[in-house]
Amino acid sequence: MPHDIRLAGPWEFSADDGSTWERCILPFDVASLSEMSDGAIVRIRRKFHRPSGLEPTSIVSIIVVADRDVPEIALNDCDISVSTVERDPQQSSSVDCHFRVKELLNEFNTLQISLAVVTRETVSRIDSTRLRIVDN
Repeated sequence: MPHDIRLAGPWEFSADDGSTWERCILPFDVASLSEMSDGAIVRIRRKFHRPSGLEPTSIVSIIVVADRDVPEIALNDCDISVSTVERDPQQSSSVDCHFRVKELLNEFNTLQISLAVVTRETVSRIDSTRLRIVDN
């Protein structure tokens, strides 16, 4: 049975090259940043500790719920490609993207998601994130 840990906050965003960070909350919608130009990249990040009690056989994933597929995230400066995408037929504007991360977990971690400013093909809103632990 999976055990989920919400990564509710605190979150930060950077609308520049990553040198300036401001607090934000999820859901975070890039469209709310009126001063951004189309095609600009906004980064959001959250720091968290490694979950305790992980077994050698535990599978740990980060699940990002967004308005479109999230193809990639960064954990501790390592890029990770999506492993599974789930769509809810009842909510066409919501996509769950799963990223397996156990091998990259440190005692203290930084999750970063990059978002493009409002284009039709890219993610513009992150609704929530969570860690999922499945013990085998």
